[in-house]
Amino acid sequence: MEEESSRFPSMRTPGRGGRQISLLARESIEKRRKMGLDVGPGDFAENVTGEGVDIPAIRVGERVRVGEALLEITQVGKECHDRCAIYIQAGDCVTPRKGVFARALRGGMVALGDLVEHAGWHPSALPGEK
Repeated sequence: MEEESSRFPSMRTPGRGGRQISLLARESIEKRRKMGLDVGPGDFAENVTGEGVDIPAIRVGERVRVGEALLEITQVGKECHDRCAIYIQAGDCVTPRKGVFARALRGGMVALGDLVEHAGWHPSALPGEK
């Protein structure tokens, strides 16, 4: 755990919208580094670069804990409308296939070094279901 100055308040308040927070696995970034790309955490515009849970395998409706925050997965991948700098450099981008998006169910402090932990599944999170 990093010192207090490394804590991020961005997940304090639950809010509206399904793409409040984006997550990407550290392994996805490391794979791109092994391909020779000069990339690191945050270069894919993810809010959370995680380890501890298989982020690419997370499904819509599952919940994860990051630090004190509880998140619910709302979307897996996204359409890439414009070719980003990474796509231009590598001919591929990881976010449309490996990135996941979430909304905050419970806010809380998140610090560098906090694990992404699986916290269950909730069927009411699926679109059109109650």
